[in-house]
Amino acid sequence: MNGGLTLDLGHGLSTALRLRFLDDRPAIEDRSLIARGYTLLDLIARWRWRNVEASLALLNLTDTDWREAQFADTSCVRREVVPGGFPPKGNPGRNGFRFPCVAQPGKQTDHPLEPAPDIHFTPGNPLGVRAGITVFF
Repeated sequence: MNGGLTLDLGHGLSTALRLRFLDDRPAIEDRSLIARGYTLLDLIARWRWRNVEASLALLNLTDTDWREAQFADTSCVRREVVPGGFPPKGNPGRNGFRFPCVAQPGKQTDHPLEPAPDIHFTPGNPLGVRAGITVFF
C-alpha cells in the first residue's frame, strides 16, 4: 500500500505525509521462508515560487529497520567454501561444516546435499533528510 495526505497551505507552500506499507510474504513457494514486511512514514514540505520549487523531505520518520529488496537464495558462508572442487581432501566434517561448498561461480549446486535457502536482502535507508531545488521550464 502506498498513500498519503497533502495539505496546501497557500502562497506556494505545501506539506505531505506519505505512508508505504508492505506486509510479510512468502519468499518461496512452500512458504518455509518469509520475507519481512515494513511500514515507512515520510514527511515532505515544498515551497514553489514561479518556476522554482524548494523541497525538504524527512524520510523514514520512525527510523524503521527495513529490508528494501529480499530474495530467497542458496549460498555458502566463507567458512564453508573449499577452493578447487568437491570432494575436499581430508575430513569434510572439519571446521564445523558437513558438506562444503565449491568455490566455482555457478557451481554452488554441485554438492551431495542442496544448501538450505535463506533470505538475502538489501537493507533500507535509516532516518534521512533530503533537500532539493527544482527549476521548471
